[in-house]
Amino acid sequence: MAESGGWPRGGRHAKQSKYFKFDGVRLPPFCRGKMEEIANFSLRSSELWIVMYPKSELI
Repeated sequence: MAESGGWPRGGRHAKQSKYFKFDGVRLPPFCRGKMEEIANFSLRSSELWIVMYPKSELI
């Protein structure tokens, strides 16, 4: 009996993934072009970074 639509033969993991691995982490395709640039980003000791989650309230 032929399969109609759905996953190809061999199970759901047989389908080619659009995600890629960078340094052991699986990432979506829109990250592909920037990962080397982010990994090689240099910081100066005089810089101060404030990092927070979106929609968090400021005190």
